Amino acid sequence: MAFGFQRRSLRGLNLHVLPTDRFKRVTAVLVWQEELSEETATPFALLPRVLRRGSRHHPALPDLERALAGLYGASLTAGVEKFGDRHVATLAMTWPAARYVPERDAGSGLLARALELLFEVLADPLKEGSAFPADRVAEERQAQIERIRALVNDKPAYAVRRCVAAMCAGEPYGVSELGEPERLAALDGSALAAFHRRLLERSPLDLFVLGEVDPDDLAEAAGRVLERLPEGRRPAALPAPVLRAAREEPQRLEETQPMEQGWLILGMRADIGFDHPLRPALEMYNGILGGFVHSKLFMNVRERASLAYSAFSRLVRSKGLVLAMAGIDPAKRQEAEEIMLRQVEDTRAGRISDDELEATRRSLIDRIRSDMDRPAAVIRSALEREIFGGDGDAEEEIRALSQVSKDDVREVARRVELDTVYFLHGPGRQ
Repeated sequence: MAFGFQRRSLRGLNLHVLPTDRFKRVTAVLVWQEELSEETATPFALLPRVLRRGSRHHPALPDLERALAGLYGASLTAGVEKFGDRHVATLAMTWPAARYVPERDAGSGLLARALELLFEVLADPLKEGSAFPADRVAEERQAQIERIRALVNDKPAYAVRRCVAAMCAGEPYGVSELGEPERLAALDGSALAAFHRRLLERSPLDLFVLGEVDPDDLAEAAGRVLERLPEGRRPAALPAPVLRAAREEPQRLEETQPMEQGWLILGMRADIGFDHPLRPALEMYNGILGGFVHSKLFMNVRERASLAYSAFSRLVRSKGLVLAMAGIDPAKRQEAEEIMLRQVEDTRAGRISDDELEATRRSLIDRIRSDMDRPAAVIRSALEREIFGGDGDAEEEIRALSQVSKDDVREVARRVELDTVYFLHGPGRQ
């Protein structure tokens, strides 16, 4: 039972339900996934956006919006992201809890109608013959290309993407979850429809529902809508994430963009994945190094040395990646890198104050408790455990963090090794 969700296996579907009256709306997230690869990333990324445009029974976007309005103001969103080496797509729907709708729909009726529409969008899209409509695919294809090209406008996020792509070149996590413009340009409605059919036959499918619902009513409604999926559906087993050791000699990469400031990233690896016993200590390590405003990077690179307008670190906990980064004046790159590396070495040497340790612990626990007030965050936590393994809930996460000692953090720090130094800056600014 991950994060309190009850799990049932239906025909080709893993059903996860967390009955609660804490929220005013019911949230349902339909998830399908594949291993990230260059060959499949582009159609996988485009598909949810095309599906969201309309179905066979609600062929135009206004038709679909009217159907959502008929569910007392339901909402429907589509998205893609990567969880470790998995490419994950979602259709997420919310609708009012039973106590806020007329009595005739307060039972299983509204739940059944909502799931019927959700699975209709997934499994019964509008087609022209056996292909998705050419104009619809062209519009969404161009929008996705523009979305990818716009990534460079957010310089810190762009720098992270480029650093991770270099660190993880040759492994699934190095593939962009948004696809590639060149492959998008060549993707048509027939190829996308064929890809869609294969996903319905082979992709693992999970449905997470959180809110005021009866588990038995949900299972019954889900069983009916599963008739929309292909008979004989056989979800494929997907491989576990790849955890690679850092390079023996760190690679150093530079890139120029039209910009005044620079972004320096130290890309590091640890042999600690999501289900590793030391993962809570790795969370603490990242928090002490750069996760918060009391952390070493912020206090030493930004506050004391005044070398950065921003300095922090982030953790990719499914891959054991730690990215320490700072936005700096490019002319001060060498000094900034030396001080950043010093913080990594100080943490490895166990130079961690009690205040740093306890402030980080409190901050991480506060974050978990805050996330539990957001249905999307609760479902995301449960999905992580479905993908990477492990049960438990928020209170178990908190207990694990509460037990992390300074020695545990030091042990993790010794397993964190520098892999890549990436520097994004303007031309002629060093």
